[in-house]
Amino acid sequence: AAEPGDVALILHTSGTTSRPKMVPLTHGNVTASARHIGTALALTPADRCLNVMPLFHIHGLIGAVLASIGAGASIACTPGFNALRFFAWLGEAAPTWYTAVPTMHQAILGRAARNPDAIAAARLRLIRSSSASLPRPVLEELEKTFGCPVIESYGMTEASHQMTSNPLPPRARKPGSVGIAAGPEVAVMDDAGGILASGETGEVVIRGPNVTAGYLANPEANEKAFTGRPGAAYNAFAGTHSHPLGVPRCHACKGSLAEGGDGQRVRMADGRTADYHARCFVCSACAAPLSDGVKAEFFEKSSRLFCPGCFQSPHGKQCGVCECRLLRWSVKGGRAYCSEH
Repeated sequence: AAEPGDVALILHTSGTTSRPKMVPLTHGNVTASARHIGTALALTPADRCLNVMPLFHIHGLIGAVLASIGAGASIACTPGFNALRFFAWLGEAAPTWYTAVPTMHQAILGRAARNPDAIAAARLRLIRSSSASLPRPVLEELEKTFGCPVIESYGMTEASHQMTSNPLPPRARKPGSVGIAAGPEVAVMDDAGGILASGETGEVVIRGPNVTAGYLANPEANEKAFTGRPGAAYNAFAGTHSHPLGVPRCHACKGSLAEGGDGQRVRMADGRTADYHARCFVCSACAAPLSDGVKAEFFEKSSRLFCPGCFQSPHGKQCGVCECRLLRWSVKGGRAYCSEH
């Protein structure tokens, strides 16, 4: 029989902030994470998840399947995400919740107006979003369409998925935030390894039964990522933990962003804002700094900034590359402004 310390699976990291690494996760790691997710979402045997996530990724494996099984709930696994079939599955499976990434949520909303009967019959208790930052207008439209709360959470492979999550109502949620600690301990550490008080800037670390003991065959990465303290505290992302509902994230690299630090806050034409590290405030294609006087173009679909030399749009408001809505910006004083401001 398998023991809690035995390796259950080995997954690659996504490679968002560095080269992909192999992460061994034990039976103890994945079952702990499943319990954390079940607690955060208040899952019970009466719940049923509609899984549209791939099962070669930590989000689908733990966030949908194992969290449901661990709570004694049921789950309906689809062949894979398909926006054309989603509303039919919604009627067939009668789920109480589903979890997905922002691009999937956007695709679902794109077909919502064609499926009013399926939406009216749905009995969703909540919608979960993870693996990337969910734009506030998408969150608000999901809640308006389905009449249930959208719960944003933040995870990583090294933590067997979930680390933080926005809480269920009636507790306060903050759109765009990673949420509060939802399983492992979350703290801020200084360069000397000391734990800092709330509001101080340092490196965010986590510790808990869901955290991997180390990367496979990668001692250099382990030396940089793990503190050596008991409980396998992992340096998850840099920033400050002063925010009452989690750590603001850089819109470009998704790393945490200290408010009032080296960040740039970009105001979009529709009223939304996006935070950037100063080092990330560059053209996503050629890495040229978007300095004063340079015209920048923001592609809403890809959530990246491009200089005019890399991407020109012959269609005015339509991006000639990805055919999504295009907003033009002028950069002054290190901040980006749309043409209307």
